[in-house]
Amino acid sequence: MSAPFTRTLQVRLHDLDAWEDLRPSTLLRYMEQAATDLSIASDFDPAWYAKQGTAWVMRNIRMQRLGQAAYGDELTVSTWVSNSQRIRIWSEYEVRHTSGAPVAVGRAEWIYIDRQRRM
Repeated sequence: MSAPFTRTLQVRLHDLDAWEDLRPSTLLRYMEQAATDLSIASDFDPAWYAKQGTAWVMRNIRMQRLGQAAYGDELTVSTWVSNSQRIRIWSEYEVRHTSGAPVAVGRAEWIYIDRQRRM
């Protein structure tokens, strides 16, 4: 539905667990950061949402690990909206090494809410 938006991030030491594997929670944060960056690039920054009194809230996300990443690796995180309804969108994610080798894929459902009413 939309063109992919891509960010490059570097794996930091605290992104890894005791076995030097990239934490699943880190991959989810990378995906969330890419979605936030896409919103900002589309002229919907945090100040815009604050003024509107609204926010996008992730309702659920599914992720599949496809490869490993190590400290210092540069990863590209791509996201795009694959489906859109009135107050709901589904976004897709790909995390890859800059060489193109896959690390993870994901799909999230986001709901647009009124912050004050939480609905």
